[in-house]
Amino acid sequence: MMRFSLIILSATIYFFAISVCCADNWSENYLPSSYVHMRQVNQELDKIEISGIKPSVASPSKNNTIIIPSFKPAIAPKTNELSFSPELYWAKYDEPKNMYQKGFMSGYSAQFSHRMTSAPQSIINMFRIQGQWASGKFKQAPDQGPSGIKDSTFDIRGVVGKDFYPSSYLRTTGYFGFGYRYLKDNSEGLITVTDEYTLQGYKRFSHYCYLPLGADIVYQKYPNSSFESNLEYDYMFNGWQVSKLGDIPGYSTLVVDQRGGYGLRASLRLNLYFKYFTAFAEGFYRYWKIAQSNSKVDPTDPTAVLYEPRNNTQEYGLRIGLQI
Repeated sequence: MMRFSLIILSATIYFFAISVCCADNWSENYLPSSYVHMRQVNQELDKIEISGIKPSVASPSKNNTIIIPSFKPAIAPKTNELSFSPELYWAKYDEPKNMYQKGFMSGYSAQFSHRMTSAPQSIINMFRIQGQWASGKFKQAPDQGPSGIKDSTFDIRGVVGKDFYPSSYLRTTGYFGFGYRYLKDNSEGLITVTDEYTLQGYKRFSHYCYLPLGADIVYQKYPNSSFESNLEYDYMFNGWQVSKLGDIPGYSTLVVDQRGGYGLRASLRLNLYFKYFTAFAEGFYRYWKIAQSNSKVDPTDPTAVLYEPRNNTQEYGLRIGLQI
């Protein structure tokens, strides 16, 4: 029994000694390579610290270079941009269950934008002024009134906004501001005679004050061209209508408040970049929906109550222009 115990003890001491002697080789073969590499690096650093020599920073090898993804946004806009373009659009003015007019309008639009390129992180870094003017002729059904109506309109607005870069090919600009729209509808001197009555034209003036809220979206994958879209909502907070009914014998001029309403805008544009300018072609859609005005008693006829009915306007158009 004693001899057997001595044999067991000797074998245990032998295997323990073997395991101690081979521990380093076992670690090299079975530990993860990253752990072994880290241990070797630490050993070398310990030697350097002991010797008092400062380690030198070696440039990374070609195979071990760390690549940091670069972010290259779409071509940044200029500090100042001025664009000008003629435009042509088809418009329809509709008073549901009452009458409608339709015709073509032509005119011009211009825009000037300033960006604070020195402070791109500012809450607001874009300031813009826009203007649009157009004129044309409208026609309507004979039983609704005379045709050949001369219309003219202009729209001026100022907005401020902020540029964002969601990706390397995409730039978005959110904005808000103030706008004023004016429309002159002139059928003065035009007369339509039907079997039952005579319809005589007069002048109308529409005034809308509104708050635009929208976004420009630019997608640019190639340096020489880009696509740009615009979406906008216009909240009309104040408006009034002047109808020169006094031009018709037996009537007086009507001025009413027309404060309820909103507008929508959408456009898609192709930009082509040249050395000194940018050429663009843009299709657009504009929509206005205006609520019924307040009512007023006709001074010339106390039994008659006058108001401006609810109405909507749609415009489909195209503009081609230059930007510098």
